[in-house]
Amino acid sequence: MPVVRLISIPFILSLAILNNRYATALLFLLSFCTDALDGFIGRTFHMNSRRLQRLDSIADMSLLSMGFLAFVFFEYAFVITHILSLSILLALYILQIVFALKRYGKTSSFHTIAARFAAVVQTIFITYSLFYEPRLTFYYFTMGVSLFETLGEITLIALYREYPGHINSVFLSLYNKYRTSGDHSA
Repeated sequence: MPVVRLISIPFILSLAILNNRYATALLFLLSFCTDALDGFIGRTFHMNSRRLQRLDSIADMSLLSMGFLAFVFFEYAFVITHILSLSILLALYILQIVFALKRYGKTSSFHTIAARFAAVVQTIFITYSLFYEPRLTFYYFTMGVSLFETLGEITLIALYREYPGHINSVFLSLYNKYRTSGDHSA
């Protein structure tokens, strides 16, 4: 099913170029719904190979990027108004990618609870903004969740010299590192 999301990307781009805001929003939303279906099918039929997980991560990143580009296209004035906060988050995201590439030779996709939550919040924000218009409080909430998630990923990359795979939480990882370190002096 990641293939469905990847195939939908040029169609989302085409609909945005054709200035069809609602069709763009609808296809973006439907494409992300296949992600939930994909996870269910993968767990039910035990189809969780590393290659499929990697393709799923690429599809998720690509689809979110395309959704953001559509958001920029339709809400250019809003984006220009908030360019500083968007630039800071983008710079941190690029730092995360570069750090992971340097450390692991590939991008990180820990699939933490925070990462999954951030993806859902970002998708809802983009979809809502494409159907209607961006709400400032929702924008700041989305930025906060995204910042928290990105800083968490950077922390995990710093914490693990070798790629650990899926991790539920940066906090559990820090706790486990502390618990197993043996040095608990204050």
